[in-house]
Amino acid sequence: ILGGVPAGVDKCRKLREYLVVLRAEVEVARSALTEERFADAAEACERAERSVDPEACSGLFASLAETKATALLSRGLAREAANALDPALDLEPHSVPLLLLRSRARRRLGNHHGALSDLSVLQSVDPAAPGVFQAMQKIARLILESKDPSIRAESAKIRMGFDPYSVLEVDPGSEGAAVRRAYRRLAARWHPDKWTTKKQEQREAAALRFEEVQKAYEVLTSDRDEDHGPWP
Repeated sequence: ILGGVPAGVDKCRKLREYLVVLRAEVEVARSALTEERFADAAEACERAERSVDPEACSGLFASLAETKATALLSRGLAREAANALDPALDLEPHSVPLLLLRSRARRRLGNHHGALSDLSVLQSVDPAAPGVFQAMQKIARLILESKDPSIRAESAKIRMGFDPYSVLEVDPGSEGAAVRRAYRRLAARWHPDKWTTKKQEQREAAALRFEEVQKAYEVLTSDRDEDHGPWP
């Protein structure tokens, strides 16, 4: 649009220069993200954001927030990603990409209620969005598990075929130090290196028991923020 405007018109010239610089930063950010240079992508977005009026250019601001949050999440910086998305969602509250990203960031932070809220808004905006209902069900299950250890144990039985509390020989609802102590004790007992001189049948049984102990520990200590389909 500005290409045919005489360069001698000062305001137009400055606007043209501003847009050229801004476009360059946006391209740098997107290119860095594609090349998995996530720190460079986030920094380029921040430079571009400083020159954008969020309210006047809410669409561009949202696009920059999307790129920045994607880069931050790829670096494992879920809190920073959520913070980057908040102001953009204030301006574009029904943005599907931003809602998806913030739901993902909130899940990684263990804020399952917040993640569920984002997906509820998304579902109202786009009822046909694939996988949303299933993701909401999974988050609701995580919320229930966090409130009731028996539900968590029952869920683990269904998913993995065993009760993790029983495997680690701890009371239902045990967590933190109690789980870690039990894991270290049982892992030491059943570690394959302790059974190298035993009969093959005993070695195989110990290996299976050791694997089961490891899986039980992972179930009880992970944030259970599994990635499913469009919810990476």
